Amino acid sequence: MSFVSSRGRRINGDWACEQPLTLKDVLKTWYNFSGFVVSDWGACHSTAPSINAGLDLEMPKDVHFTEENIMAALEAKNITTDRERMLPALLVHWPLPE
Repeated sequence: MSFVSSRGRRINGDWACEQPLTLKDVLKTWYNFSGFVVSDWGACHSTAPSINAGLDLEMPKDVHFTEENIMAALEAKNITTDRERMLPALLVHWPLPE
């Protein structure tokens, strides 16, 4: 399993962890990267925008990727369906809403 770290810088005004162009479009689609994207220490600044952009894991601890925040984003339908499919692989211990 391979991974890439998303830095804590801004790209065109958005945090790197919230950039679907770089994470989903370029890295995961154009380069066909099949590993996971982990935030640099403290680089994650949101829940749904980061998950939707392609971030898979927040480091060093869950601040935005907590069970409470992710469940609230799922229930509010703020997480896109293509990203919902990645959640069970990383969060198998949390029940997902139906």
